[in-house]
Amino acid sequence: MSVGTAGQAVTAYALGVVIGGPLVTIATARLPRKGLAPGLMLLFAAGSALSAWSPSFPVLLAGRVVSSLSHAAFLALALMTAMRAVPAERVGRAIATVVSGFTVATLLGVAVGCAAG
Repeated sequence: MSVGTAGQAVTAYALGVVIGGPLVTIATARLPRKGLAPGLMLLFAAGSALSAWSPSFPVLLAGRVVSSLSHAAFLALALMTAMRAVPAERVGRAIATVVSGFTVATLLGVAVGCAAG
């Protein structure tokens, strides 16, 4: 498989985040937050498992899209929860902490993925 073809898995994930993420966020807006976070993580895990054990490239792409659907909704939920958990004067720091966590997870995930590959 060419690098360009493999890169389509990244594009599929990104499109899922950009298009599906807001739709999932809107669809789950009225659900209780306490159960929503684990549900979104289960959706992510299911898509990741599908990707990991995919027998073909189209199934891999489908798994990437399933995983991506939880990404934007979970980020919105994490930011909202962080903002509500702290006093008003600490909201900026809470948001920075959440975003830093996503950044570190991405950096470590790429490094570990490259090493495993």
